[in-house]
Amino acid sequence: MGDRRINGGPDEAPEGNAMKVLKERIEERGRLWDAQKKMLDLVETEKRAFTEEEQTTYDKMEADMQTLDGYIERRQAHIERGLTLSASAGTVVGNLAMVSDVDGAPELESAAAPGLRGRSNMVSITDWRARKDYTEAFRSYIRSGDLRGIEAVRATLQVDVDAGGGFYAASAPLLSGILANLDTVIALLGLITRFTCGYGESLGQITLDGDVSEFEWGTGELTAAAEDTGVAFGKRELKVHPLKRKLIKVSKRLIASPWLDVESFLVDRVNVQLGNTLNRAFMLGTGALQPLGLFVASDDGIPTSRDVTTGSATNLTADALIDAQDTLKTGYQAGARWLTNKGGITRARKLKLSDSQMIWQPGLQVGQPSQLLGKPYVVDDMVPDTWTTAKYVMMYGDFSYYWAAVALSMTVQRLVEVYASTGQIGLLFDNMAADGMPAKAEAFVRLKTA
Repeated sequence: MGDRRINGGPDEAPEGNAMKVLKERIEERGRLWDAQKKMLDLVETEKRAFTEEEQTTYDKMEADMQTLDGYIERRQAHIERGLTLSASAGTVVGNLAMVSDVDGAPELESAAAPGLRGRSNMVSITDWRARKDYTEAFRSYIRSGDLRGIEAVRATLQVDVDAGGGFYAASAPLLSGILANLDTVIALLGLITRFTCGYGESLGQITLDGDVSEFEWGTGELTAAAEDTGVAFGKRELKVHPLKRKLIKVSKRLIASPWLDVESFLVDRVNVQLGNTLNRAFMLGTGALQPLGLFVASDDGIPTSRDVTTGSATNLTADALIDAQDTLKTGYQAGARWLTNKGGITRARKLKLSDSQMIWQPGLQVGQPSQLLGKPYVVDDMVPDTWTTAKYVMMYGDFSYYWAAVALSMTVQRLVEVYASTGQIGLLFDNMAADGMPAKAEAFVRLKTA
């Protein structure tokens, strides 16, 4: 994602060296953090601000810290995803038969399942898309448009028989690759609760405005049942909304090259922008024909009553972070974490508690995340990063209570004549839809500048 490289090291190491390089980067971050703390302790002891030279040095170290943070988070997420897939089936594609939308019934990839808290990478795809002959037919269609010799699968491949050429359903490897790779683009994707459903389907009104009340103690064997009227559902439906078609133009020579893996190419080109689109909506969506974002004040999602001020118009205070954390009920604390931008982490790294302990603590071992006030955090560029009066900048909560529905029955149409004069073909992607919303307001606390 544009991170600079530290000490000339590779941004991504070969698998055989991945663990060694990861440990080295974690150790390097620890040394850099010690140097930053010494500088902060020095100016605090001497009761002064940074000199111009010290500020330049500190800013350079902070930039390197952010680069290291990004690398470490990516590598640890990659390792974690690999372990999850190995434990379940080895590959995403190997799990295709486990979740199917053949009958249109929505399947919950539950955040509550032990060991799978919001982390299921299984793709809802009908079995025929995973067939070998179908995959070969789709690749042939994308590369050359030629379906001769595989007429037996053409009827299955084509889902729109309009004159002049139709849309063709994307293969299982293509869809599974896009869905799996979205984890690298959407930092929250491994934390939220995801549903798969049919295109245009609604999961109903699921906002939990009320909840089940506590149980009561009986007065004897024949005690009547206590009727519970606490559960109340909000007015907003969780219903997938369509994304506009996306056109990608590709050089004819490039896509016909025997050296190009067509599906990997498509996964790469579609993944980033699809991920950015969904991520922006999950953070900032208005809720009107699109997801309702976490940082949008709404009675259908998270109202302003869940806001805590940062204690400053342009900065964070330690007290504000403590207040935000304490605002969340105990029942949500186990799965809670922080959501912020790079500016938030930069500011938090300078804060101390009353006992002079730093609020930010680095993870010093593989698999150990860095923490704010003892809780892990997620850094995402889509989180608002405007540090002026009355702006949202951070959040604390259990993100499994953000529910998202995704319908990705993607189709692709190959356009040849339209771009023939420029030596290109067009690949038109369609049938993508999604929605999302906070399902339980009290599971979140937003931080807003004073």
